[in-house]
Amino acid sequence: MFCVRKSLLKLSNVLKRQYSTFKNTDIVNNKLIDISDEMKDCLIRNGPCVALESTIVTHGMPFPANLECAHAVENIIREQGAIPATIAIIKGRIKVGVTADELQYLADVNTNKSLKVSRRDFPYVISNRLNGGTTVAGTIIVATHVGIPVFVTGGVGGVHRNAENTFDISADLTELGRNNIAVVSSGVKSILDIPKTLEYLETQGVSVTVINDNKDFPSFYSRTSGCQTLYNITTPRQAAELIYTSQSLNLQSGMMFAVPIPQDHALDSILLENVIQESLAVAKERNIKGKDVTPFLLKQIVGITKGKSLESNIALIKNNAKIGAQIALELTKLTNSTTPDTKARQADSSEPELGTPVIIGGAVVDCAAKVREQSIQLDSSTHGASMTISGGGVGRNICEAMTKLGANPLLISVVGKDPHAEFLKKITSEKCFKHVLKTDQFNTAQYMVLCDANGECKLGLGDMDIFQLITPEVIRSNEDLIKKSPIMILDANLSKEAMLESLKLATKHNIPVFYEPTDLRKAGKIFEIGCENGISFMSPNIMELRNIAKILNINCEKSPDNNIIMEMAKLGKLITSKISSTIIITLGSKGVLIVSKRKADQAYFKNMKFLKTAGQDVYVRLYPTIELNDIINVNGAGDCWASGFITGMLAGLSEEQCVEVAFRASKRALYSKSPVPDRLFQLKDVDLSLKSSYKTL
Repeated sequence: MFCVRKSLLKLSNVLKRQYSTFKNTDIVNNKLIDISDEMKDCLIRNGPCVALESTIVTHGMPFPANLECAHAVENIIREQGAIPATIAIIKGRIKVGVTADELQYLADVNTNKSLKVSRRDFPYVISNRLNGGTTVAGTIIVATHVGIPVFVTGGVGGVHRNAENTFDISADLTELGRNNIAVVSSGVKSILDIPKTLEYLETQGVSVTVINDNKDFPSFYSRTSGCQTLYNITTPRQAAELIYTSQSLNLQSGMMFAVPIPQDHALDSILLENVIQESLAVAKERNIKGKDVTPFLLKQIVGITKGKSLESNIALIKNNAKIGAQIALELTKLTNSTTPDTKARQADSSEPELGTPVIIGGAVVDCAAKVREQSIQLDSSTHGASMTISGGGVGRNICEAMTKLGANPLLISVVGKDPHAEFLKKITSEKCFKHVLKTDQFNTAQYMVLCDANGECKLGLGDMDIFQLITPEVIRSNEDLIKKSPIMILDANLSKEAMLESLKLATKHNIPVFYEPTDLRKAGKIFEIGCENGISFMSPNIMELRNIAKILNINCEKSPDNNIIMEMAKLGKLITSKISSTIIITLGSKGVLIVSKRKADQAYFKNMKFLKTAGQDVYVRLYPTIELNDIINVNGAGDCWASGFITGMLAGLSEEQCVEVAFRASKRALYSKSPVPDRLFQLKDVDLSLKSSYKTL
């Protein structure tokens, strides 16, 4: 969100260029926009705010229903804890946050005439000091420039029916494609060609997501249009995450969140289509064209439905306002570095310290090659690819990520005396690297990964011989560090002997162990030496868990309907009942499955002492994740997820909170070129009232 001063200057410059031919220089040089004091304060403190259009007042409804609806919508937004900003033009001045008197003035369409204002209309309306109701397009322009990230409306304009002959396409779609703003609406108006509208939005790069338990795209008065979107979500929190990600990527295109009209106010789709066809025929007879078509059709529909469509219109905009305000509130929690909750926790001297976790594992230089072609041919031919070199190794990645999350870990590992070691030392915190040994016997460990055009790993090559130098003697030499640690994190790059010694010291000093299996071939190593009961937590993926079960002689048939979630749940329960550890199973795009003897609202740690009290029942919880597009890199997302979860545990958070932190960290990694992003976030700045939702299996 931009600061007000910068935003005003930016808008002023944009409009100034457009109005450079005006003779009235006062309009050019003076402020072109009036922001209410309430909205200025909200923007400066990055508070939750919601933009509202004004054509719904000036052209969308008859008086006084338009005024009553406008007041009701603003009140609903305030009830949710956000600030409404109705945008309009009054006597040539752009208003952001109109007053009650100004709203009354605009709404009385019998005595006051306003023009519909889109991008093309700003110069004329402002230079002639006229009144204007900003359309969706016009509102998007103003809201984006002053820094309001969420905009609520009834329905967005689109591609009109018979557009292949008339070329009538709403400017709303173009503005959505060129402004990074989230528009909450009940889809697009039913009078439009919805399939063509969705195609046009795709061309403009606009992400369209339905907020419902299905992907049926709504059509204003009706809950479905016969079209489906690629994505759907179910909570305002998920919407805020999508907006936050879009902002972080600095995408210059908008997002549409389509909210179906409440069921009890929806109109029958077949009846509605008949009404629309009848109204279109009348419009054609009367030669009504251009921007006059939509208000005419809406008025006709109100008459034919005997007011039912107007009631539906009011109901859907109120519902959209509620959801839009909730999204704005969640987005503020994400974007603000210091929320009231954070301040309270910072002032609370009883907040647990994170201690100094000890991580024993690999420090590796990663070289990732992403092939540009869709298929990879292993026939000695050359493939075009983009290559990156970054820090790697599960142990080192977790150490770096935890440091960036505000923890204070240290790494026990080994590197060579070569440029690769200097590279790793440079990108890893000095304290983390303090206990890393250097040797000239081997090169620093290296890992090369070959990914396809979608970023999926297809082949990995590793030179890990150096890790044999992490001997039991090296582990014992660090006993003083280990015994003070709140948790030991092991990755599977260690030898069996080093693992055994690490687990002995952890047991001796009552230190919980978090085991990261690292790789399919290495995952079962710790179970082959019979030390599985020394593990408190482990985080395998699907293939690693199957391998672990095989080593433990646990048989689990695949689900007959190929339901991988149910298969993993059953397998996780069998393993947990045998070795009494919490198993965190990563399922890729399906989310994370946690199998534990603890309830989701229990903290794993308290005052840096591991909670040994766990029930006998085994719980299985699925934490789904949202589907993400345009992922840059999947290498490192799992390590960042584990880092977020562990850091949350050390802070005394519940499982639900730990998962929330973990998901946030992994999403940052997915949009980073390196396995660990240059910037994560400090745990102290996270709103800990937020919890990930789960489904009990």
